[in-house]
Amino acid sequence: MSLHVRGNARNIGLKENQNRAKDVSQKPSTRRTALGNVTNQIRKQPQRIAKDKHSVLPSKAGFSGQENVPPANSQKPSSSGMSFNIFEDAAPAPARPLTTVRHEVQIKEESMLDQENLIPEEPLVLRDIVAGLNRNNAFPAIARQLQVPDLDGSPMLIDSIKEDREASTCRPDEFGLDPYNDDIYNYLRAVEPASRPERTYMRKQTDVSTSMRNILVDWLVEVGEEYKLQRETLFLAISYIDRFLGLVGVHRPKLQLVGAASMFIAAKYEEIYPPDVAEFVYITDDTYTRSQVLKMESVILKLLNFKVAVPTINWFCERFLDLLAMTEKAKSLTHFLTELSLIEVEEFLDFRPSVIAASAIVLARSTLDIKDPWPANVEKFSGYSLSSLNDCVQCLFRLYSRKSTMPQQAVIEKYKQEKFQRVALVEPPAVLAIH
Repeated sequence: MSLHVRGNARNIGLKENQNRAKDVSQKPSTRRTALGNVTNQIRKQPQRIAKDKHSVLPSKAGFSGQENVPPANSQKPSSSGMSFNIFEDAAPAPARPLTTVRHEVQIKEESMLDQENLIPEEPLVLRDIVAGLNRNNAFPAIARQLQVPDLDGSPMLIDSIKEDREASTCRPDEFGLDPYNDDIYNYLRAVEPASRPERTYMRKQTDVSTSMRNILVDWLVEVGEEYKLQRETLFLAISYIDRFLGLVGVHRPKLQLVGAASMFIAAKYEEIYPPDVAEFVYITDDTYTRSQVLKMESVILKLLNFKVAVPTINWFCERFLDLLAMTEKAKSLTHFLTELSLIEVEEFLDFRPSVIAASAIVLARSTLDIKDPWPANVEKFSGYSLSSLNDCVQCLFRLYSRKSTMPQQAVIEKYKQEKFQRVALVEPPAVLAIH
């Protein structure tokens, strides 16, 4: 019964809709069906009044404050046919002309004299009012003459910066560091001992040996070459590892995790686009998880007291090379010797990073028979004489002589590439003679 009643109601509703449709078709339409609820009304927008941010406009009859609400006395839609008019704004009231008062200012033309940079023809003399007036008897002291240095005819000339570079290798100062090079170098020379672990730091390790540490460094050399990381990134990572091993004991299964986290920190500090943490998980063959790498990163940073900006052998090496006219082959051989010193670290812990960098340059130039292995300009800038580098040069020469028999060969394989001029194939001299 209920279904029958609902059916009748539906039929009744359909009939009513049909009847309404007939009535609508007989009357002229006042709406545009295509645009929906858009009427054919003509309305003039009220003139906008500039109001202060604290003022309140009083309400007016027929204007509710809404721009798109039609006023009460709007025109009725026309029944003569379909028409559509655009809303028209009322013409704004003409603005009153502003009366301005002109004040004529007379400008006195004077000749411009650059008095500040004018060189006096006579020596400057301190006058009585400046030259130590005797307050007791009010008699001025003897006037003093100031010696003005010769400015070579240029009043804007300032003291020039002394350049220690060789004229043939002056690189453009891209970052404006030339005025600060001496200060930067002296500061890093002062703090470099703190960035090195003790000579016997590996004796604190009970589960990790020196050979394991050397294998880790050899692996990091391959990682840096695989991801095309900067040379400085490798030196920073190994510095973090050695300092960390000098502070806390590490279990053997976690040694590679320490190396991966250290390289991750160094890459984020040095690289523009460092590898993601997932890459360091991948290079360990998923031995460690992402959370383990991040946790070890946090542990290393806390134990190192977040001191990650430390001077390295590579930094000093690059600074010294800027002062020298050396071929690419000589530079690559120097870099090869500095990276060899990272493997057998215990032999070089007695030397500062700056000394190792200078010794690598001396040995490379001597191996390639370059005249004057330690030029005077570099000696003056570095503060190291050739005789003071002799012990480190000899130690580095012994390591270089047995490069083919070293257990770790990643550095040798790296510098056999053409981009490094195959300097790993260059044999050391039979006898090192440094003059």
